[in-house]
Amino acid sequence: MAQPKVLDLQSIIGFEGRVRDGLVYHPDGEFILYPLGATIVVKNIRTGAQEFLDGHTNAVSCLALSHDGTKLASGQVADSGFAAEVIIWDLNIAFKGDDKSIPGEVGRMARIHTLSLHMVSVVDVAFNCTDTHLATLGGDEDGNRFAIWDVAEGRALQQSITPG
Repeated sequence: MAQPKVLDLQSIIGFEGRVRDGLVYHPDGEFILYPLGATIVVKNIRTGAQEFLDGHTNAVSCLALSHDGTKLASGQVADSGFAAEVIIWDLNIAFKGDDKSIPGEVGRMARIHTLSLHMVSVVDVAFNCTDTHLATLGGDEDGNRFAIWDVAEGRALQQSITPG
């Protein structure tokens, strides 16, 4: 019996709008990025073509674009007791797209780092002015944990619980 064919996402219609600052207009004027569920849509506004950054295991909760426009950081929510990951993406790869022959290829190729420290939710992410560090903030269930990450190495440099 032949193996079933894997379905590849071809396009998304809609914008949920529940993620604060969830619509990113890239400074090159050619792309917009936005989350829908666990996927981030990368849409070329001139051609209408879409690519998908699909690496999260649950709904995307926040986005941040690096100042140089080459990276995107995204955080997610998770079920109680589970890690809520942050992913750093290479937008140069995402903008180039793929040949559509391998499902999920762009998401796999564009992923630079998966950062795992927060529990249940990541409520905000932000790059520093030189894009060398990323700040992440967990939610109440994570003790409002604040962390600073080295973007090049994908490792936490410091973290603290911020009572609130």
